Amino acid sequence: MSKRKYWTAEEKLQAILYVDSAESVTQACRELGIDPSMYYKWKKTYEEKGEEGLQPKYPKKDPEVEKLRIENERLKKLLAEKTLELELAQEFIKKTLMSRGRKQK
Repeated sequence: MSKRKYWTAEEKLQAILYVDSAESVTQACRELGIDPSMYYKWKKTYEEKGEEGLQPKYPKKDPEVEKLRIENERLKKLLAEKTLELELAQEFIKKTLMSRGRKQK
């Protein structure tokens, strides 16, 4: 079983132009390794939306952006933990001072 190939918009456009100029759609598609139904789908999309329609619907995520997103999540969790620790410490100090104030009276 072969691995699935992902085509860029440029490759799709080149395939459309190549198959359009060929004598046989079936033979040209076979040479390119695509199914004729895929060619017709690409061609219809290209005719309706132009090159923009050939772009992937879900562009690949930039690894650097993904790395930064993960780091951002980690820092947010760390900030939340430190904020909670600070609130607990302030509450403890407040209660300690209040109880010492009562004992001194």
